[in-house]
Amino acid sequence: MYPYLMNPWFNAYTVSMPVMDDEDIRENVLSNISIDPYLPQKDKDSIDAAVDNGFVTLTGNVSTRSSKFIAFGDAFWSSGVVDVMNDIKVEQKSGKSKNSE
Repeated sequence: MYPYLMNPWFNAYTVSMPVMDDEDIRENVLSNISIDPYLPQKDKDSIDAAVDNGFVTLTGNVSTRSSKFIAFGDAFWSSGVVDVMNDIKVEQKSGKSKNSE
């Protein structure tokens, strides 16, 4: 048995992990987005990330809904990320809209 588990003052919540700097988290997020083979290069170039205490906000415009959700997943699984707010907008295709008949 691990001796620190027998210590009555040990609390799993007091064990701290190294905290990443917001700029490092931002670099990780953008790096994961840039190497994702499922995102078109045009979409990769238009996505930006802002980080505040590990909370990531994605912004930009992408061509498809799938690109929006793929970028969210890339950000969410990046090191140091606490949560992701996905403010990426999907560009409307030119021509008739779905509701115009």
